[in-house]
Amino acid sequence: MDSLPNDVCWSIFKQFAFKEGEEDMYPILCEIGKSIIEKCGSIPLVIKVLAILLKSQRDAHKWLQISEMDVFGSMAVFKLSYCELSSHLKPCFASMSLMKDTDLSTDHVPYIWSALGLLPTEDKHKDIEGLGYSNFIELASKSLIEKPSIHFDGIYLKCEMHDLLLDLAVRHSMGEALAINVISDSVNYGIIGESARHIVWKVKSGHNFEDIKSQKEPLEAIKARTLRFNLEMNQHNCEELDLEKGEGLPGLESLRYLFINNLKLASLPNGVKSAAISAG
Repeated sequence: MDSLPNDVCWSIFKQFAFKEGEEDMYPILCEIGKSIIEKCGSIPLVIKVLAILLKSQRDAHKWLQISEMDVFGSMAVFKLSYCELSSHLKPCFASMSLMKDTDLSTDHVPYIWSALGLLPTEDKHKDIEGLGYSNFIELASKSLIEKPSIHFDGIYLKCEMHDLLLDLAVRHSMGEALAINVISDSVNYGIIGESARHIVWKVKSGHNFEDIKSQKEPLEAIKARTLRFNLEMNQHNCEELDLEKGEGLPGLESLRYLFINNLKLASLPNGVKSAAISAG
């Protein structure tokens, strides 16, 4: 992470810790705040996270507690922010560990959260995307995910996470196995087997359709709850895949979310026809 001059760091801290012009009302808090930014290595994201944590606090005691922390490393600060999250947001943040190397789209991730049982079901007036989007905004307000530059009519479409925040999510993950299978790539974060609950399956361009059908490992993931399948080839090169015949993909009896990109499906197994399905 890049570091900045102290005056720039103070400007960032002041922007997120106070309302405009409010810092003049709290000279003691300003002194403590300046000591905080000196201790945290002048790293912008760390400063921003700490400032947001203190924004609702006007008690000097809380600010002094932060200032007197033994460790001011990035991970220690991010962990502190995680611990301050509402109970319903903690598992949503932790589940981001299952989405490493995938697009954090606001119209996809909510279905994964829903599949994991992380969205409330008692509110019948909000749909899955609406509930999930609310969680996105809350996490973004804490700087635990970054507000995306891609948006439409004021609605964010895609979020990002710093690698260190993804590492924190992994530490607090729900212990559900993630497997990434990439044909013609050395990337491999897990062996696809019966223990896999979440699969990211990528097929690089230059492979023919038989390469997909020949993959036997995914067939073992009979307890997979989420599957993101990305075929990196032109649509006109794709043939139809019949999942009812077990062609290449897992049995999917437990599947709750299926994302498919650049792949035509002839049919789905009966057991997953009620799952949330989206296509790219």
